[in-house]
Amino acid sequence: MINKYEYIISLGEDCFPRSFIDRYNLRSRFPVRMPFDGSIHPYKSVCALIKSDFEDYLLDIKFSNDHFANTKYHICWNHEKTRELESFKEQNTKRVEQFKNALLSSKSIMFILHLNNKSPDYNVDELINVIASRYPALKFHLFVFNNLCKEYRRECHGQYTYLSLYWDPPGILHENLGMDFIIQMYKTEYGIYYSQRVLEEFCVSLDEDMNKYFLDKSYNFDKELK
Repeated sequence: MINKYEYIISLGEDCFPRSFIDRYNLRSRFPVRMPFDGSIHPYKSVCALIKSDFEDYLLDIKFSNDHFANTKYHICWNHEKTRELESFKEQNTKRVEQFKNALLSSKSIMFILHLNNKSPDYNVDELINVIASRYPALKFHLFVFNNLCKEYRRECHGQYTYLSLYWDPPGILHENLGMDFIIQMYKTEYGIYYSQRVLEEFCVSLDEDMNKYFLDKSYNFDKELK
């Protein structure tokens, strides 16, 4: 069976989409990672960057508290293997070029977006319109995932699918979890159960059998993220 989507690519806002892709080996990994992998890019910044063709993306970069940051776009790169600014810029230039080349050359792409929003209200029209305008020949679908809203919701639209699936591990205060849920998703009994529920929902959008994908428990995000 030929996969419906040629590529599966993260659009942020954080590390979840790329970690999910790699943990379940959802696609062959790219030679270098994409711009929104292993970092925090707010939704508005993702829209602005794609619209402007990544204008000023690597200007005004600061390094502090063990991570690089872009103050204009409020970006935090927290999974870098270098502390050298020039090396960092070189790597990110390659990531941007690979991202643009993939969107220009592929026939179809599934994007994943992780929204950090406790409200059931959402609107991803801006991102949909920006991608469609910048890459008019590209066929794509956006899988929008929210783990903070208590209301379960799955909405399928022509251009995107919205999934709200509350992360609620037993015995832990949800508001104190922070980003730890990304790690616990693949390490704890509840986390593995939860990640498989996300996988099941995601595979419906992919139009693929979830049983073809298996959790790689040995995968180390920091060490193996290229």
